[in-house]
Amino acid sequence: MTSEIQNQEALTANCEKEQLHLSGQIQNIGYMIVADADTLDIVAASDNISGLTGADPQQMLSLSLSAMDWLPESLLIELNSSPGSRAYAFNHYIHKERMHLRSFRAESRIIIEVEPARSEHSFSYAGNNGKFPGSSRDTDWDETDYWNHLLDELMAILPFHRFVLYRFSDDFSGEVVAERAEGGDTQYLGLKFPASDIPAIARQMYYENPSRLIADVNASATDLIGKDEETVNLTWSELRSVSPVHNQYLKNMGVCTSYSIPLMISNRLWGIVSCHHPTALPLDAQFRYEAEQSVRRFCSTYATYLSRRKLAMLRDYDDVLSSLLAQMTLTDDADEANQFFVDALKARYEASHVALRVKDGWYHSDQEDAFSQDLDKIDRKYRQDISDYILHTQSVRDIDGLGDITASQLRGLMTIRVSFERNAPRLYLFRPPEAQITNWAGNPDKNKQAQSGSNVLSPRTSFEKWTQVKGESSMPWSTGDILFAKKVRVSMLNLINQSHGNWS
Repeated sequence: MTSEIQNQEALTANCEKEQLHLSGQIQNIGYMIVADADTLDIVAASDNISGLTGADPQQMLSLSLSAMDWLPESLLIELNSSPGSRAYAFNHYIHKERMHLRSFRAESRIIIEVEPARSEHSFSYAGNNGKFPGSSRDTDWDETDYWNHLLDELMAILPFHRFVLYRFSDDFSGEVVAERAEGGDTQYLGLKFPASDIPAIARQMYYENPSRLIADVNASATDLIGKDEETVNLTWSELRSVSPVHNQYLKNMGVCTSYSIPLMISNRLWGIVSCHHPTALPLDAQFRYEAEQSVRRFCSTYATYLSRRKLAMLRDYDDVLSSLLAQMTLTDDADEANQFFVDALKARYEASHVALRVKDGWYHSDQEDAFSQDLDKIDRKYRQDISDYILHTQSVRDIDGLGDITASQLRGLMTIRVSFERNAPRLYLFRPPEAQITNWAGNPDKNKQAQSGSNVLSPRTSFEKWTQVKGESSMPWSTGDILFAKKVRVSMLNLINQSHGNWS
């Protein structure tokens, strides 16, 4: 490995470690006051605070929040003791200027943020009377209907040029699964982005915040001025300054203003809605709040849809396996029953080969056993693995000790075992290698990107479609495949309990 690549990998690792919440700066679209949560004494203020209060930061440090007669009491009363607790006061007048205020608790601090109202009127979007459509049981919507409707609703609230719905994969790479843009100018639909585009530290911030606004990538940040060397924790701040790497990333995309809202499904970061504009876009805080509420309604409704779909899938799996087991019981011939079992599962999984190990014998979906040595080797390896009852891989050759398995029919593997006992039945389902085409938004290999003169990793400059083809592995095992495997395992346990097929 060259020193240049090593240096670039170190810079990439540093991106993951960047302490975004301790920047000591805010975006210059608003004002910030930081106070002690117990005494309400002001301990820090933004360098631009005189534009709001007429007092400079040093003067503010000698005051208390209780002296701010313009501050609504509700911003303090409605906060609870939990870090991240929030309160809002929209359309509040300060010195005859309409402002939007919010407060939040940050450990031992209470932080007040103030933004000028940026629209001529208060928010009035009626939407669907607080209810996201597609929530009834008899709807015929599929997932794309939900995604597209969410973006349509956000377009009615927010004035951005582009809206994309980005869904995370298990490895935290993601894909744009829905897109809306002025004039139908879609650019990213169907493209994938690597996990490094939204590093772990940034993903964690989405668990803490209902949205994230980057108001202007060309604007300078404003310093926080404090009494001592304390760096204020800005984890829950909407005004928090922007990472230099992400700022450059947006510039490379041709984006000046960015606004993103996390999609939390079952307490998990399922995806993000990202809104882009090519020029600086004044975005009213109340409109952002209403967009957050729209996304919350979507998440609640979509989670219900996913639950119903999963239940329907499980009922279907139960029906399939009940029918399979019923047909197996029609014969008293154990060999015939076991052969029927593997043949049926091969058809269900569209597998290249299925092998069942019962005691010391094999049953194969193909009558001619051309893989006996390979299967014995795979079986010995997996018999020693007690990490889980169901294991899967896209390539057995990636497993230590199985790199010499050459048969293409035995590439992707899912193994199902009923227990970790040595002679317990074990089922092996195989898939062949298959060409997998991934369309990326630009080349995702950041090692190929130059670093800037300031020793900060420079994000890629192109987001044009870049196609990657891999053909050494099988297609991935889907969530449905894994759920069905769990049901198959239950069926195998039932066969043992019934002493059928010579399994007990």
